[in-house]
Amino acid sequence: MSLKNFWPQSFDNMGRTRGIKDKKDVPTEPDGDTQDGDQAESPAVDGLDPALAKALSVMTSNIIKVIDDKLSPLVETIHKNTTEIQAASKRLDEAEARLLAVEGSAETQEPRIVELEKQVSALTESLDMAENYSRRLNIRVVGLPEDTETGQPVEFFESWLPGVLKITTKAGRIKLERAHRTLAPKPDPNRSPRAVLLRFHAFRDKQRAMEAARRVSQDGGLIYNGAKVSFYSDFSSTVIKRRKAYDAVKQRLRERGMPYAMLFPATLQVTHGSSKKRFSTPEEVRAFIESLPG
Repeated sequence: MSLKNFWPQSFDNMGRTRGIKDKKDVPTEPDGDTQDGDQAESPAVDGLDPALAKALSVMTSNIIKVIDDKLSPLVETIHKNTTEIQAASKRLDEAEARLLAVEGSAETQEPRIVELEKQVSALTESLDMAENYSRRLNIRVVGLPEDTETGQPVEFFESWLPGVLKITTKAGRIKLERAHRTLAPKPDPNRSPRAVLLRFHAFRDKQRAMEAARRVSQDGGLIYNGAKVSFYSDFSSTVIKRRKAYDAVKQRLRERGMPYAMLFPATLQVTHGSSKKRFSTPEEVRAFIESLPG
């Protein structure tokens, strides 16, 4: 830093004036080398006194050193922060580019996802239909006390069914392929018994048994060994869940004395006067009941 920039111009002029005055008062020395080198160089420092010039130089150096000591950590911090900001900015740009790529890929994949969802739904429905088809020969007997069947279950139920349902057969037996309780641990005596699954040899025999069970139900139901026994077709869990959703509206239909029937897979047919109406959801049945007078 130049002393001209550090000190005011007026102070500089004052120093020069003083130097000129001093020159007039001091006799002129003969030319030649002097023993004091500092005194020889003093006229070159803008007319300042050599001691004052040296003091100013030391002061300037000290000020610069103090400023450097104070600013160096700040400069390092700024440099560090700048580097981190640049790195973060670079990562942000990369993330933004990846996000744009993902959004573009999602837009192209969305139609395919919709199509795959339709295929999965169709396959699920087909699988459920196949499962129900495999159960078409089955009947589920609910409420029969445990250990009612003696000996071989198949032989027992082949003769038990025609007797309790009053089905006429040639030999007093109806042919079954399998008969067993549901696959669950045997419950305690004070809990509900497990259901019995019966698989018929012929679909016609299964239909006859279900028709006989409906007649018995209309006559007050079947009571066996003090327990009420019911007969149901065996369906998949999906169909059972859909049918169970109608329980509340079926109760309201019974209170009104309106006959109904559940059609496969989960359609409720309601008889109203001389007409029959079919409903695909419980909400439709509820709206129909609320629209009736009374």
